[in-house]
Amino acid sequence: MACCTQRVSSDSIGDRRCAACGIRRQRSHRSGDGWQEFTVRAILENPRYTGYAVFGRWSKHEELLDPDDVAAGHVVRFKRANQDRIVRSRRSSPNV
Repeated sequence: MACCTQRVSSDSIGDRRCAACGIRRQRSHRSGDGWQEFTVRAILENPRYTGYAVFGRWSKHEELLDPDDVAAGHVVRFKRANQDRIVRSRRSSPNV
């Protein structure tokens, strides 16, 4: 990243890095080899990208941590809903 460092003549500004260096540092956890197959598949299968509104794909379930001790609290888990519970708009919207 040092190759992108540019020294500015004014001492009050100091060193500056180009935008690409900052983005690379922020995304250092990514491999950089492009889109993964499962990511592309998830995007293409998402009806929102085709303009349809979909409701009820996930259902929320609260489970007790300890059924014998209610005061211990609960955990919220999301599970995929059955196909017959999912509602999809009839027409696509060009504004989505």
